[in-house]
Amino acid sequence: MLKIVYSSVYGSSKAYAEALASRFGAIAEDVKDTELGNAAIVVHFGGLYAGTVSGLKKVYRAIPENAELIVVTVGLADPGYDDNKRKIESDVSKIIPPGRARLFHVRGRMDYSVLSAKHRAMMWMLVKWIKSHNYDDPQNRQLVETYGDFIDFVDFGMLDDIEKYLKERI
Repeated sequence: MLKIVYSSVYGSSKAYAEALASRFGAIAEDVKDTELGNAAIVVHFGGLYAGTVSGLKKVYRAIPENAELIVVTVGLADPGYDDNKRKIESDVSKIIPPGRARLFHVRGRMDYSVLSAKHRAMMWMLVKWIKSHNYDDPQNRQLVETYGDFIDFVDFGMLDDIEKYLKERI
């Protein structure tokens, strides 16, 4: 049985999970509200926050030992850059052993007007750090230039590779 779950704070992970689920006639479920004990394949969409993937610890503890785990990270960093991809994969490996999950990465969105006070403070500190250390990097420059705005990198076409991968297993 295929289970598509998400842990979404601001909505990008949920939107991606629902879009993938619709391609399979399935329902995407919030990881807080689902049971994974009978799943053969679990696809987890989770936002990247300060070096972790939201909801991943809970999913990893709840899936059957023989279930295939597919983790889809959702963040602002462009996974097309090898440094970003390595950092994300390193962060995931702190939660689950390398090789235990197939990883995919997609880009999300951020609306500063709805960020929690904690996340606004974290973004402020990050932008301040970038300005004093690494402003020449194109991604960092973009983050600084769009600070305080609505940033949207959601691209449902990024689900195509995940869909293809799943169709080979179902």
